Amino acid sequence: METKRMRPTACSNVELAGTANRQSIKELKRNKEYWGGEVAARSWSSATHTVAFTGVTPELLDTELRLMNEWLIDNGFQGRDLVAHPLGKFNGAVMNIASKEYKFARTVNIRQQETQPPGNPFTCRAQSSTNTVTLAQITAQVDATYANGTRLNLPYHDIVPTPGTAGHASEL
Repeated sequence: METKRMRPTACSNVELAGTANRQSIKELKRNKEYWGGEVAARSWSSATHTVAFTGVTPELLDTELRLMNEWLIDNGFQGRDLVAHPLGKFNGAVMNIASKEYKFARTVNIRQQETQPPGNPFTCRAQSSTNTVTLAQITAQVDATYANGTRLNLPYHDIVPTPGTAGHASEL
């Protein structure tokens, strides 16, 4: 990705930042500086992440989206324009509330890559990655994205030395 000037964005669950097996704010900042990418938000709380934005009240969603944006600003992260829909779930109400704080949002769609620019800024498609994805497959996706001028979103939830479950990806 670096040779093609493609930069990663880490979408953090704010409540988990700095807890066991999760990056601290200091580590998120170090990775941002090292990779040249950004840090954005995925959820304020684990409870909201578990049920998705579609599973909470509009009032709670509005509060969490505002708190996430404030956290990004307070910590000097520039990815405050992006929010990732937990579990890839969204609806019109979620997009309307998200548009108050963010310029675009990422979802999951394994069938097609995102166009550049995205067709709808609040439904940017991502290619879900699991513990069965190989480095060769990722390299091919990066190369195809670069050649086609499309947008590549590859979400990983847990990057570990040895993947054990479908939510894990190996340290490439």
